[in-house]
Amino acid sequence: MIPAETLDLIVAGGLMLTLGMLAWMLRREELLVTVEADGLSCGPRLVPWEQLRRMVYVRGAYGAWFELGTSHGLISFRDEQLTSHPDTVRNRILAATGMVEAPFEHAKRAAKTLAGDTVQEWALPAIAAEAHRRQQEDWDEVDQEAWEDVPAEDGGPDPETTKKVGVGLATLLLLLAQFGAKVLGLLKGAGGLFKLGGLWPTALSMGLTVWAFAAAWGWLFAVGLVVLILVHELGHAAVMRAKGLRTGPIVFIPFMGAFIAVKDQFRDALIEAEAAYGGPAAGATAATASFLVWRLAGEDFALGGYFLGMAYVGFLFNLFNLLPVPPLDGGRVVTAVSPALWLVGLVLAGALALYLGHPILVLVVILGALRAWRTFRPKDQDTPLEYFEIEPSRRALMAGAYFGLVGYLATMALTTKALAADLLGSLSGG
Repeated sequence: MIPAETLDLIVAGGLMLTLGMLAWMLRREELLVTVEADGLSCGPRLVPWEQLRRMVYVRGAYGAWFELGTSHGLISFRDEQLTSHPDTVRNRILAATGMVEAPFEHAKRAAKTLAGDTVQEWALPAIAAEAHRRQQEDWDEVDQEAWEDVPAEDGGPDPETTKKVGVGLATLLLLLAQFGAKVLGLLKGAGGLFKLGGLWPTALSMGLTVWAFAAAWGWLFAVGLVVLILVHELGHAAVMRAKGLRTGPIVFIPFMGAFIAVKDQFRDALIEAEAAYGGPAAGATAATASFLVWRLAGEDFALGGYFLGMAYVGFLFNLFNLLPVPPLDGGRVVTAVSPALWLVGLVLAGALALYLGHPILVLVVILGALRAWRTFRPKDQDTPLEYFEIEPSRRALMAGAYFGLVGYLATMALTTKALAADLLGSLSGG
């Protein structure tokens, strides 16, 4: 058993490591846009050419700026963020995507331009054709309205029509006076639900997971476990959002955990590693908080055993996630250290799969082997080797952070397991 003084130093060091690395990873770096062979590098993310749908390009008194429509939303940037001349970037995008000229449909962008500025828009051929078709329909409708016959027998509006319009307006005003406040409240409520719509997958899957865990181990354990998993995923989300990466909602899967989808491709292995590290770092912090609640509350704390057990589960869960094999977090972290560590991870995961016989471990081994093969096969790599080129100082930093966190989690998992065993022994002996 580790002495109490030594354990305090270990916990303090672990908190400094996790919180310090999280603070560093939440930094915002200068966003530079460069044109790569396989897509547009926008800061931490790479937008593949096949995701681009539309481009607006403005040149004028305030310089140049781009607005790109992608399959996951809009991306905007100005000329000062470019590493090449704006016209060069425009031409490279057109050549790589095959876009053609399309009607300038978004009038609100005109507010960002001055007289004499040029505004051009391109889109994929199918999108451009549809835009031209809608524009032609609008023109036809305007022409038809312009050439409609106007009644000549009366120079003013029809009195009967005027009477009907007046009655209709009066009725509408009365209804608004009677029910306007209620209707406005309903509209505001509907708007709030719409804004929270992205949270429904998280809320529903979380509730289902709590119910499934509760059926197996009880409600108290189920809620604690889901909270630990949620904090882990929020760590991923915080780092990815700080990097400007677009993400989907957090989705829970009963008895498997949770995941948060990233809608962008990472620019390089360092960005991928930082996004992956955020989860275990936040999870280790949550497990440490649970351990400190038990430690500081004293032995007479009624829920002491619960918080100690949650700490053990949190440390063990995040330690497992740091196995250096993709698609686990550890396999993505070590992409910034050395992808050769995937081999170590495959051996460890394979040994655990044989020992425990759990199907998830078998799936992890299969997926990890597939990514290693796709990355390092002799030709036609899905991931170019330039992806793994990182500054030596950053590589050393990620190596220290990874192995430091693994050591901390392993030490605390063994310690909390021993403490829990002693606690159960004392309770059964009493």
